[in-house]
Amino acid sequence: MRVPLASAVRSSFSPPPFLRLVFDMSQDVDAFETMRLRIKRMIERAFDLEETGPRPMDFRDLENRFTYYAPSSDQVSKYDQIRGAALRFATLLNELTPDSREKSLAITHLEETVMWANASIARNES
Repeated sequence: MRVPLASAVRSSFSPPPFLRLVFDMSQDVDAFETMRLRIKRMIERAFDLEETGPRPMDFRDLENRFTYYAPSSDQVSKYDQIRGAALRFATLLNELTPDSREKSLAITHLEETVMWANASIARNES
């Protein structure tokens, strides 16, 4: 029978020798045990997140992502400011950096940044 890695780590956990030495030198058994339990809980939480993965999306989340939001006049002004600032930065990048894959990626990610900033306004401002 194979034992999952997370179970094996949880059942056989003991702190590294240097921690044992530090606490043995101080003769503080309670502090050593407290630290051992904290480290064990940290490892368990890490494995729990790994095993469960990201939380499932519910319908409201999906609906929010794929709904058209007509912009208000105040939002249009914010979109314009964001696009204007991005255009100025893109122009600076274009002037200062050599033509390359990295430059293309920088401009692409700037476009993404504008898109996500605008989506934040559209989806979260009522």
